Order: sequence, then structure tokens, then C-alpha cells
Amino acid sequence: MNKSWKTAIHRKKLSRPMRELDTRNLLRGRVLDFGCGHGFDANYLRIDGYDPYHCPVRFSRGKYDVITCNYVLNVISPRERTVALAQMKYLLKKTGIAYITVRRDIKKDYVTKRGTQQYRVELPMPVLFEHRDFIIYVMKND
Repeated sequence: MNKSWKTAIHRKKLSRPMRELDTRNLLRGRVLDFGCGHGFDANYLRIDGYDPYHCPVRFSRGKYDVITCNYVLNVISPRERTVALAQMKYLLKKTGIAYITVRRDIKKDYVTKRGTQQYRVELPMPVLFEHRDFIIYVMKND
């Protein structure tokens, strides 16, 4: 059974990837935080947030200029990862951009003591920003 919902962190300040994107002024237009967990980043930035466990919403409200997806792909299976990437592409406007952050500190796949899966993820996409702990990829909808 997938326990990825257990990985959502209760935050008190913006996540590092969101601070990086916000500092670069990349969170413009209609923005969705895809896999927002408990929703702190989305609430703080006053953007839409979606998480299948903590913030389920319907996507009938139109397309997005920007989608962020932080630390989600590391905790879902390769099959679920394919679905999530397709969902993000579907939700983007034709000129939209998704910023996808994955952890860099995972050397191999493993299961945590809480029973959550952690996957090493590398994406065949351009890189916006690299940090020792994470990498932000860019997915354009073209």
C-alpha cells in the first residue's frame, strides 16, 4: 500500500524550492502547487494547492501558467510518477511551465522506518537550479 501521504511535512516557513522560485520571480500568473501536502507553501503564496490526501480538489477551474511539484516524485512509484507528470502537462496552459523538484541525497531506492518509499529520481528535462540536497527541473508544455 502506498504511504506517500505520510511524507508530508508540517511547515512553518516556505520550502527551499519555493523560496528559490519566488526569489527568481517565476511564480507568475495562475500557479498550482501539485502535491502540496498540508498546503503551507500554497497558503503562504496564495496560490492553488492540490494533494490527493491532504488537499483534494477538482481540476475543473482551468489551466495553469505555472505548476510546482516539490519532493513528490521521490515518494511515488515509477507508474504513479508517469501519471503525475501527465496530469501536470494536462493542467498546464500551452505556454505553461512546471518546476519539478526532486531530492538529490537519495543514492538508491529504500523504505523508511515509517514504511514510506524513497526513490532516486533523475528526469530527462532541463535543470533550472541545483543544490546539494535537491534539483529543480523545468517541464514545458510544448
